[in-house]
Amino acid sequence: IDTQKSNYRLTPFKLEINLHKGIALDWPALEARTSSAIKQLTSSSKIKKSPYTSGTDWNAVEKKIEKELEEDKPQGEAALQALFQNIYKNADDNTKRAMNKSYQTSNGTVLSTNWGEVAKKDYEKTRQAPKGQEIVDYEI
Repeated sequence: IDTQKSNYRLTPFKLEINLHKGIALDWPALEARTSSAIKQLTSSSKIKKSPYTSGTDWNAVEKKIEKELEEDKPQGEAALQALFQNIYKNADDNTKRAMNKSYQTSNGTVLSTNWGEVAKKDYEKTRQAPKGQEIVDYEI
């Protein structure tokens, strides 16, 4: 067992232990019954890989997919939505608060990132419908 690559995690309900094999061998059992069995496994010239090992570096595959997704730039409306999502994702709490309040209280006609301005302004009183549309208040 490679102790440098092995780790554990202790939670209030369980203990998870991840042990990393020092040599990629097929273990017939978790514990060796005798010390001769350990010597036999480690001195074996024929190293048998696990049947589930594909030899694929999945971290490299994941990085390649992420790179392809970054290179695939959205167009038109999707690009605008991606821009707003990126701004919101990387924003601080005041900017997120400003974006939410300005967009919701203006019925989607204003999107501001300046909390100092948005905190003082009442968009519900000064709201204007987009050109060619009218605001209708529905009461239940």
